[in-house]
Amino acid sequence: MSDLAARDISLYVPVRNAARTLRATLASIAAQSLQPADTFLVVDFRSTDESVEIARESGMRIVEQREGRLGHARNLAIEACKTPWLASCDSDVTLERDWLAKLASRASERVAIVGGCTNERIFTDGDRWRAVNLPHNWGPAAFDNPFMLVSEMLARVSALRCVGGYRADLQSWEDSDCCQRVRQAGYTLRYEPGAVAWHDRRDSIEQVLDLRWFYASYRQRARLESLSGLVEKLAVNRAYCLQSLSQTIHSEYPQVAAASVMLWFHHIVHDLCAALRQWPLLAVEQCETLSSAALTAALGVLDTRWGAALAPMSRVLPRSVGEASARMKQAERPGRMGEWLADQPGFATYCNAVSARTAEFLSAIPAEVRELVADSGTYLTDAAAAKPVRLVDWGSTEADRRSLRSQSLEPAWHWPGLRARLESVGIRDLDSMTIVEWGRSLGVERPALRGEDVCAAAGRAGTCSQERSPYGASDSPRLAVLPHLECFSDPRGTLRSALVSARVAIIGYRTPAFFLPGVPILTARDIASICAAAGFSIHEFYTEASRTVLAVESAGMANSDETSEIVTAHAV
Repeated sequence: MSDLAARDISLYVPVRNAARTLRATLASIAAQSLQPADTFLVVDFRSTDESVEIARESGMRIVEQREGRLGHARNLAIEACKTPWLASCDSDVTLERDWLAKLASRASERVAIVGGCTNERIFTDGDRWRAVNLPHNWGPAAFDNPFMLVSEMLARVSALRCVGGYRADLQSWEDSDCCQRVRQAGYTLRYEPGAVAWHDRRDSIEQVLDLRWFYASYRQRARLESLSGLVEKLAVNRAYCLQSLSQTIHSEYPQVAAASVMLWFHHIVHDLCAALRQWPLLAVEQCETLSSAALTAALGVLDTRWGAALAPMSRVLPRSVGEASARMKQAERPGRMGEWLADQPGFATYCNAVSARTAEFLSAIPAEVRELVADSGTYLTDAAAAKPVRLVDWGSTEADRRSLRSQSLEPAWHWPGLRARLESVGIRDLDSMTIVEWGRSLGVERPALRGEDVCAAAGRAGTCSQERSPYGASDSPRLAVLPHLECFSDPRGTLRSALVSARVAIIGYRTPAFFLPGVPILTARDIASICAAAGFSIHEFYTEASRTVLAVESAGMANSDETSEIVTAHAV
């Protein structure tokens, strides 16, 4: 693999209201050890700060943007590019000196996009929450075929054109959407953690929760079109909230844990507002009152134990909705806000679902975590007056392990189709493989199965014998199947153990039915990073809300002529 030459690369920065950070971004580009053949700026002339003036002062080529959103700006950059490869860097990011050189060194004939590791600079509590729950990197290990890459990347222009460029109507998530279409078109994405950049956002808690909602809203848009879809979205929100809460209390920033609980109420309001915006004959006041009714239904189940935890919540909700809630409280009954409120088809059913699901969500949080969240809420209200919120060394108990084993499981894929799925992509000699199923038991694998037994596993996925078959008992390639990684009290350790002697692994993970402080709820980033650190290539990667499915293969096997290069495990 040879490095790209500088003459093959252009680099651009989309600029809109970026006066605070733009000069630092441009200075980091000028300091790159590998200087691109062309550097230009796509400048939105609708900016309301000094961005346009700073861009002109830089002396760089300027491509004017007069309409559209960020996706449109990126398409303008593709049109303006005169080289085979195009690098992008956002205007609130600074690049380490060898960032572009590291990306260029990882490009190859089969790779369409190489992305780097963007870290958060921490200035605010919003930055702390964002660093834990919205990371812009995939961890310390390099690997191919991540689910997506972020804006700081180097892309083959022909591949971007092949998939039609970026969604011009998107202001956020446009990079993720484009990367996934590139991946689905059969190209390879590559993650290179050595290409380091630093993100300078300085967000408030309200801004990061808004961003979290915007990121999810594109993939969840089908559920944001009706009241019945909003009821389904409540389950998605529960998974988001519990995963975020688990990640935060296990991070170095437990003082922002209350934001992960406030996310529940924040998303209820924003989900309903998004749905109501598609009902064009509703007046603004009607939409605000309907949103307030849903929020009132959620808040109605709270008791005094949650007062401190949710004290700062007024800061993360739209002010107009809060004012409408105040008006509703002054009315004798909500219906007096207008007969149309009571006449909305299904609205009472939706509000009842909001109340019930809110009660279920809050009851899932154990008392010891609720106390930490209350301390966090006090801290977010007045950091100077609050007592320190300290990191707790949570540990799992035997009761936790019993809870994990007792949960009702929904598999990440259907077992009867596993054999056919593997054979359809090249692993046809399945009977020669040793298949090891890791089920519910704590770190114990089922005795090795022969290939012809795999279909017989239908209906018993998640069960496991207490016997342990020693690694290396068979010289045949080993397929490790982990249909329910969420059933283990140490999911990270279990995954590492399963990969020790596996040649191929198929991993399924869902957000557990229980919130157990000592059992971390994993993200797709956690699982992919563990596989990459163990030397596995990722051939299929699917994640959405509570479900993640990966099919991975040891790097040595992927480079061998003895077996297929592709393993697939589509979620169904």
